[in-house]
Amino acid sequence: QWLGNHERMPVYPLYLGLVRSILGPAPIWPVIGQCAIDAATCVLIARAAAAIDARWRAIAGVLAALNPTQIAMASVVLGDSLFLFAVAGAIATAMDWLSTGTRAGVRRLALWCAFALLNRAAVWPALAVLPLAVFAVAWFRAPVRRAAFLQAAMVAGIVAAAATPFVARNWVQYGAFGLTAQGGNFFGMWVVPLARQAHDGTPFVESQRRTMERVLAEHPDFYDLDPFEHGRI
Repeated sequence: QWLGNHERMPVYPLYLGLVRSILGPAPIWPVIGQCAIDAATCVLIARAAAAIDARWRAIAGVLAALNPTQIAMASVVLGDSLFLFAVAGAIATAMDWLSTGTRAGVRRLALWCAFALLNRAAVWPALAVLPLAVFAVAWFRAPVRRAAFLQAAMVAGIVAAAATPFVARNWVQYGAFGLTAQGGNFFGMWVVPLARQAHDGTPFVESQRRTMERVLAEHPDFYDLDPFEHGRI
């Protein structure tokens, strides 16, 4: 499972595997690592704010360090801290690139975005339009128009290179063209029950039970189907 599976992108399993191989299986070790990663995230957030106005650097960094959700999630063995780190890095790098416009800057932006994608597939819609955004910005600022095409192509190529092995794996194993099968299951068995509980007070587990009863009534062979079909249902 170190390289992920049909539900999980590989970065967090790799992180857990690396920590386990060096420090042992105790959950405290990945949590300590996530706290350090969160500290780096606060620095990246401060850098992004400073790119807008240098006076905001300290304020943004302190607010990030005091963010209750960030503090709470760092203590849970989930990939949220690494994903936030990747997104913060992408935003900070994007701010740098907007001020410099260099090819090296856009390459770093693409690498951060690929890193975010290898954390969570949910970021892919933003990455699908990223080359267009890079092209539009570069077109209006570059003295040579060809640079806009090259920068957009670089972004698209790096992100596609990160995604392709996992799309190919899922196509070979399940005949499904996608990064993960997690979307439908997460929405149907987590988001909807939470929303229903907030709306009318239906207990979370009761909503899950009703959903599975309906699924099994409409698809008696549900447990014989592949995970991508589960997500579609």
